[in-house]
Amino acid sequence: MRSRVALIVTATAILLAGLVATLVLLVDAQRRTGAQIDAFARAGVGCTTTMRIERAGEYFVFAELGAEPVERVGCAPVADPGARFSVDVAGAEGVRVAADDRSITYSRGVVSAGSVQRLTADGPAEVVVTVVGSDPGVVAALGPDPYAGVDDRRALALIIGAATLLVGGTLFLVGARAGEAAGDDTAAAPNVWAPPRPERRLS
Repeated sequence: MRSRVALIVTATAILLAGLVATLVLLVDAQRRTGAQIDAFARAGVGCTTTMRIERAGEYFVFAELGAEPVERVGCAPVADPGARFSVDVAGAEGVRVAADDRSITYSRGVVSAGSVQRLTADGPAEVVVTVVGSDPGVVAALGPDPYAGVDDRRALALIIGAATLLVGGTLFLVGARAGEAAGDDTAAAPNVWAPPRPERRLS
């Protein structure tokens, strides 16, 4: 009886702990993505901004729709009628620019965005970005892949969730079956029948 209760309590604790850990990792992954997006350098059409690259790696230029260009960028956007949205990146040595990239999209509140260029930096550098376009509602955002490291956390959360269900569920079933077996033994005891012994009479 005690072992059955211990198994069920242990299984419940494992399931709850695994659920909490999974939720924490998923929420943290979402928070990290949002924090990286908020930290991007931005410039509206007709504006120029400088981006400081702190370390070697890949960085992206995104076209954001629905952003607040004046307050967030610090430059009143100047549209160029008929001009196609484009971003001119003047980089230091060791920064290579891929003219066309459509590999990443994201949304943040009312803002939706997609990558338009990819930058590869060999080390720390500064790049000067000038934005041209006919729509003042489009903002260029510069930063690393906002999902970098996030997929790993989500995968870890799924692994923890699956392992928790497997281990906790197995322990719970074992405990439940042990309880059923003990109940069967207890119920069978009063039903044991033995034939009466014949009485012996003295002649």
